[in-house]
Amino acid sequence: GIKKKKKKNNNNFFKFPFGSSPPLFFFFKENSNQIQWFVQTKELLYRWPYLIRYEPLFPKHFVSIELNAEELAQQMTLMNFEVFRKVSPRELLNKSWEGRDGWNKSPHLRHMIDQFDTEVKWAQLTLIQAPKVSKRVQWLCKLMDIATHCERLGNFHTLVAMHTALKSCLVKKMSWTSLSRKQKTRFDEFQTYFDWKFSSLAQMQLRASAPAIPYIGFFCRDFYKHEEGGDYVQSDGSINRNRLIAVMTHADRLLCYKDVLY
Repeated sequence: GIKKKKKKNNNNFFKFPFGSSPPLFFFFKENSNQIQWFVQTKELLYRWPYLIRYEPLFPKHFVSIELNAEELAQQMTLMNFEVFRKVSPRELLNKSWEGRDGWNKSPHLRHMIDQFDTEVKWAQLTLIQAPKVSKRVQWLCKLMDIATHCERLGNFHTLVAMHTALKSCLVKKMSWTSLSRKQKTRFDEFQTYFDWKFSSLAQMQLRASAPAIPYIGFFCRDFYKHEEGGDYVQSDGSINRNRLIAVMTHADRLLCYKDVLY
């Protein structure tokens, strides 16, 4: 009889060799002392639905951090803005993004939060998976370049993600003796770029014009702070105008960043 040829499984283009750096939407699991990369397809298509129109083909030894820093910053900005422009001020009310029902009440805000966590992990894993010290130093400088380009593009969300990753204990514990004096100075300055209150970042966001992607954590904090100040309707039946105006001001500020597209 004629043997039928088995069709090749095209899903293998999502797997990455050990030592390579994953795109932003990849996660990892350890099995038999090897890192096997896999993608959660539903989450991928839910976060970036426009990708369903394309067939993501990557070279065999694709390393995302080796791409041009400005192009990486641009792509990360576009991916973040695709989610941010869908965030409604209503999703920030009553801390609706927290708890088990958070994905139902504030789906796009939760996407923004998850996107932030993913970018932090990607930056950390990039340095951890560096095959040699020289590559780690090169990629560290590339991550700082990405942060600089994101600041220029008004993508403060990714800027804070890169700052969080490079300031983490995981990165600080690595050996950075191979850094030149100029690189060491730049690394130290980047780690202290924001004070612990992030007041300088808040001023940068206030001065930014559309299009921009603010650090969403500020809005979560501000909405919650004003909601804790009292009820919208006071005990005598009158409206708490100060609280209402404060919340509306933050809502208008959130929306103004989306007035213009990238």
